[in-house]
Amino acid sequence: MSKIDIVRRCNICGEILQSEDKNAPGYIAAEVLASKPLDSLVSCDKCYEENIFHTSPSSSQVSKDFLTILDDARATNALIVYIVDLFSFESFFVDEINEKIKSLPILVLGNKRDLLPKSVSQEELKEYVAHRFRVSGLPIRENDVLLTSFSSGKSIDVIVKRIDEMRRAHDVYIIGAPLSGKSLFFNAFLRSYSNNTKRTITTRMYQGTNLRLMRIPLDSSSYLYDAPGAGGANSVLSYVDAVERNAFYPSSEVKGKNVLMEKGTSLLLGSLIRIDVLEAPGKIKGKAYFAPTVDIQKVPTKKAEERFLKRISLLESGYKPLPMNKLSLKDMDVFEVSIDETNPRDLGFAGIGWFSLEGAGTRLRVYLPKGAGLYTSRAKVRL
Repeated sequence: MSKIDIVRRCNICGEILQSEDKNAPGYIAAEVLASKPLDSLVSCDKCYEENIFHTSPSSSQVSKDFLTILDDARATNALIVYIVDLFSFESFFVDEINEKIKSLPILVLGNKRDLLPKSVSQEELKEYVAHRFRVSGLPIRENDVLLTSFSSGKSIDVIVKRIDEMRRAHDVYIIGAPLSGKSLFFNAFLRSYSNNTKRTITTRMYQGTNLRLMRIPLDSSSYLYDAPGAGGANSVLSYVDAVERNAFYPSSEVKGKNVLMEKGTSLLLGSLIRIDVLEAPGKIKGKAYFAPTVDIQKVPTKKAEERFLKRISLLESGYKPLPMNKLSLKDMDVFEVSIDETNPRDLGFAGIGWFSLEGAGTRLRVYLPKGAGLYTSRAKVRL
């Protein structure tokens, strides 16, 4: 009796898959190949590394002109006022910026406090922010953090007073990622500002760069500088049509939606992100902190690949946010995340939100657009 068997090939390069010779084309570990259903797409190790995996989640980038500004700040021992969006800032740190400013005095302004649950105490949140700065390499303490919501129109007298105390008659540079709230800060600052000098407020090209900065005189010898936004290009929302991005960012308090996962299940976030549960000690309890417009669907992992491929290629368009252009697996980064801690941990996606999960011994596989920021952290909001 004759029999015809399927010859499995790499879905990227087309080489026949084999597990005998690591140096030959098409190599894939035997146990990995055996775990894949015959009708699933499988990549050889070489393509998996070159076309899918980044070695680590992407971080934000910054221009040389911006670093030139920070060189001047360091040369004058200026105060850095670092504004962050409390809802999503963890993936927006830039190593080059941190290296330039780590020896300077830094005041952190945590903006958009109104988007986080009221149940989180101010002190817990300030310590969380300080912790994330320390993880990024900046020596921030809880007392170096002030929380606010510039959009509320509240007075910023406390912030202005702290800036004056910390700057010690030196210059001040305001930095932060785009949409962190820098413009709102300046609007509020100027409403309370009194110019007691003979100098004027100017906006001009910063010497030695192609960047325009606002310069506000603070006294006879020092200024406050509005540096352009830096970082944030790795936001998941940068892969969404610009007209639609605001729809997937929260406009009010995000209280968290209960999620329950277990081994063999996957979460699909709109048409951009997929999370597979590879290992789990049992039921994984958690909460999802996203805008209500972000579609979150739980599906069996065996069905997730087909559904995800249809979504990213725009063959299914009912699940938002959508990518602005068709994508394939070649356009995705894939990471495996292991949770060893017994305390709740966050799994977050730059610019769009996070899951808070409780389940030591859990191993997840995460697919997201190439270059998008991914992070894990101790929980920002207690479960």
